[in-house]
Amino acid sequence: DPAVHRLVSALFTPEGYVVEAVRSGEQGLRMLRERHFDVIIADAMARAGATELFVHALAGTQPESCRRLIVGWGGNGDPAEPLPDGGIRQVRKPFNLRDLHALAGEIVASSPPPSPAATVER
Repeated sequence: DPAVHRLVSALFTPEGYVVEAVRSGEQGLRMLRERHFDVIIADAMARAGATELFVHALAGTQPESCRRLIVGWGGNGDPAEPLPDGGIRQVRKPFNLRDLHALAGEIVASSPPPSPAATVER
């Protein structure tokens, strides 16, 4: 959703982060295989293929990435399908930007930098 991308970009770009958006779960999985992302934000119902949810595909191929994942879902209660284990953080849509920022901060604070280059001041 372009509007969500603009909001998330406005929230994180001033802190030196680059915000990238994908059009599909498959594209997201490809990008995650190619490079590291500090935080991954996804719709709980995003698909990676005809039947598999992105979050389940990610947990199956890159379980360590689940610690950097925030999923959002609409409606009341929990997401329609149970989320895999792995420390996935959750936010209800429409999400509050402060809550999203706080969850992302928790992820960054609890994750070691991926490489020496990641420790260079922004």
